[in-house]
Amino acid sequence: MGFFNSKLVAIPFKGEFREAMLSGRKTMTSRYKRYGEPGDYFKAFGKTFTIISVRKVQLSHVKDSFYYSEGFESPREFAKVWALLHPRRGFRPRDEVYLHSFRRGGPR
Repeated sequence: MGFFNSKLVAIPFKGEFREAMLSGRKTMTSRYKRYGEPGDYFKAFGKTFTIISVRKVQLSHVKDSFYYSEGFESPREFAKVWALLHPRRGFRPRDEVYLHSFRRGGPR
């Protein structure tokens, strides 16, 4: 892959995602803002993760297609937790978010 301009970025994660991230089950995170570029890396729970891709998608698409990679067992669970994490806005299916795909390990 070879990322020459990779940099350390900060992406916050709640403690309940620890096991899913460390086991490699959670490989995506959706955010209202873009946290990095492909090749950038971040630290979470004492480990290093590298961003593979970032793309803008509708929140409903994340719920329907990527809930498992987000660390949830069902689309309904994803929507419920999203609403809890964003109490002012709630879950709005048409909202556009940045879908960050990542893997465990540093840049190659």
